[in-house]
Amino acid sequence: MSLQIIDYLEGYKVQCTRRGAYAIPFLQHQLAECIDNSITPATFALCGNHPDLRDHHITDDYLDILLIPFAGRDFLTTLDLSFNRLTDRGGAALANWLKNLILASNDLGPAGAAALANALTYNTTLRALDLSHNPIGGDGGLALASVLQVNTTLQKLTVRHCDVALPALMALWTVLHRNTTLVQVDVADNLGGAHHHAPSLHADAVRHVAHMLAVNRTVTHLGLAKLNIDDFDVVQHLAPAVEAATSLISLDLSGNHIMQDGARALSLAISTHPTLTTLDLRHNHLGSAGGAALARSLLDNTVLTHLYLAHCALGADTLLTLAHTLLSRTNTTVRVLALWGNEFHHRLVAGRNPPTVPGAPVMDDQGRGACEVWDAVVKAGRVAKDALDVCFYCVEGEWNVARNAAFAPDRDEEEGEEEEEGSKDARCARAGGGDAARRMDRVERAELAGLGV
Repeated sequence: MSLQIIDYLEGYKVQCTRRGAYAIPFLQHQLAECIDNSITPATFALCGNHPDLRDHHITDDYLDILLIPFAGRDFLTTLDLSFNRLTDRGGAALANWLKNLILASNDLGPAGAAALANALTYNTTLRALDLSHNPIGGDGGLALASVLQVNTTLQKLTVRHCDVALPALMALWTVLHRNTTLVQVDVADNLGGAHHHAPSLHADAVRHVAHMLAVNRTVTHLGLAKLNIDDFDVVQHLAPAVEAATSLISLDLSGNHIMQDGARALSLAISTHPTLTTLDLRHNHLGSAGGAALARSLLDNTVLTHLYLAHCALGADTLLTLAHTLLSRTNTTVRVLALWGNEFHHRLVAGRNPPTVPGAPVMDDQGRGACEVWDAVVKAGRVAKDALDVCFYCVEGEWNVARNAAFAPDRDEEEGEEEEEGSKDARCARAGGGDAARRMDRVERAELAGLGV
């Protein structure tokens, strides 16, 4: 396989010379290292925010320089071209020879999405497609929904912040009633033209996704962040659907308008859920009552491992209740928590305990505040330091909370994936820029683009 890398590097240099084009230094350097170490990379991460590309973003024309040398070679499976300047024409050329295609934060519009969708009609190799932060609009969303009626290989679709209108989302949920290959779907932050839609259309969209959840047994990861979902939507539609979705593993509802009633409904839905391991409710105003309901659900839940409650307006009493549930070992499965942005600082009156959760042991805090008790949770080993997004410190008897820069919620999962794949080439392919890119949100990461070797 190293001969393929040698041939590709030579072909790439030839194309750059012939066209008088900029030859990407870090790409040449990393390919040379692969050749020297007999490594075959499976991933290229040529993100436009890399220092070598900031003044030389990849365009539609430059794609030819990258793609022509790949003719007859099959070592590459994943290409990350986020933050470049690809348009509809460039997007149309990319779907036929990869397993994973990441085009986040480019300039693909409805025509580009339609071209990709058309390619997916016949494509039998592409497994993952990320079009986040491209203005594909409602027409682009409808094109993707249409192709999912016939495509039987795509497993992961990410279209965050793509200006996809509600009718297109409804079409997608309808198609997923029968699609049996798509496993991960993320449509966060898509409210294209929402201010022009009647409230009834929003309600219809929520009903469509709820119905899909109730009947689909293939989708395991669902992203519904920033879709204006409120308590009524959750209580009437989503919570019952989640309870019925016995194959769902991860649910992202962050950045919506869920409050205490919605939190209560979700707590009932997840209390005995057999498969849900990750629940993200960040940036919802759950309040102490909503947080307490979720803490109560942990008494019965034996599956949930990741719970994200940052910026949820949780008071110190609720934070203490949650800490008690973990410290007492009443719940032993939750191991990753996000709690930043809640109220840790209110100190309870000495001798007064927070409201108890029925069934949980009563614990005397002896006047300790939430910071001190949560510090005890970490020191007791109930939650690892890098599995909690906050850390605690005491200065002259005063406890304080800070954001934990070492927070690594996906560490265990990535180590498990590496052990499962096992091969040297697979490990090397994930050790660099490609690995970092997968761990972080495509929009939030800054300097982590590079060749995935």
